[in-house]
Amino acid sequence: MHRLPIGLFLLFPLFSLSQTKQIDSLKNALPLLHDSARIDCLNEIGYQYITLDYNTHNYTFPYIDSLSFYANTSYEEAKNSNYIHGLAESLCLKAAINNRYLNNFKHAEKIAQESLKWFELTNNKKRIEFAYFQLARSLFPQYRYDEAFPYLEESYNFSEKNGNKYWMFFVLGYKYENYRDIGDYDKAFAAFQKTQQLNLAWYGKKDMWYEFYVLAELQRRVGN
Repeated sequence: MHRLPIGLFLLFPLFSLSQTKQIDSLKNALPLLHDSARIDCLNEIGYQYITLDYNTHNYTFPYIDSLSFYANTSYEEAKNSNYIHGLAESLCLKAAINNRYLNNFKHAEKIAQESLKWFELTNNKKRIEFAYFQLARSLFPQYRYDEAFPYLEESYNFSEKNGNKYWMFFVLGYKYENYRDIGDYDKAFAAFQKTQQLNLAWYGKKDMWYEFYVLAELQRRVGN
């Protein structure tokens, strides 16, 4: 089970409240929108739902029906109008559904690759970091670690380019956990250190709870 830096975890209630309000606002705006603006709104609602799911850590998956509805609707409308970026984003949502809810990792891999092909055809790279993450996420359960980690790097790099601080932390947390689980403790520690560097740069201090936790966990793993 994936864990995130505790500093981010403590902010989840605030994120969740903000996301719920944003989803309501997007739903209210949707009937007034047309064409690509409407598809963008459908995709945005889908992304808000899945991020809300990540943030609440609710493994009963209360948002799966809503997420599936908006992902499928945006995909059909983007396909009918040949809206390239809309297709890229909607396919990425569908890959996330197969990864997180259905455990259909082979299909998630195929859809994430298709999403990235559409991203290649447009200059709009908004949320391409999510597509790279879903591709990596689909490969880890297939024990294809060497293939997966470069996609995590791409996800992190595009998160940085797109100013997506939340996803930068998320990817680093995921990298730490997976390096730890395969026994590459040096790289796990490097991912953890990068998280602390971001904490210092953005918030002026380290997350000491997380630091003590990681150090203790890694010491335990090596038998100390």
